[in-house]
Amino acid sequence: MSFVPIRLKGGLLAGIYLINTVTAMLPVVYHWMAANVAGHTKRPFAMGFVSAGFALGNLIGPQTFQAKDAPDYTPARVTVLATLVAGALMSVLIYLYYRVVNAQRDGRAQARPDDLGVDEKWGNLTDKENRSFRYVY
Repeated sequence: MSFVPIRLKGGLLAGIYLINTVTAMLPVVYHWMAANVAGHTKRPFAMGFVSAGFALGNLIGPQTFQAKDAPDYTPARVTVLATLVAGALMSVLIYLYYRVVNAQRDGRAQARPDDLGVDEKWGNLTDKENRSFRYVY
């Protein structure tokens, strides 16, 4: 949608369909955040940041479509493309980080298999403090 010539209506329509798939990802982002953050205080705080970021994006996003840029709205199209690319890049980086941390924790768990106490399994520990916590990706 960002760089397809305006005369190619099919390409523009495909871009509109693709951009609308972002909304379907919101429940996945919420679930991913809830599954990968532990602790009775840290999880709601992190979920609040995600919700605030989503709300802020919904406030700022429409402001990129200025009447002076009509009918192409090139700055808005570039902004939409840049935020989607940044989101995809962040998802890949988070995935790689989770894999590395899980591998490190698995290595430590194999070295000391019976080192987990009851407090660690049932305590109010965050994902960083709980050595048996594994990230979901």
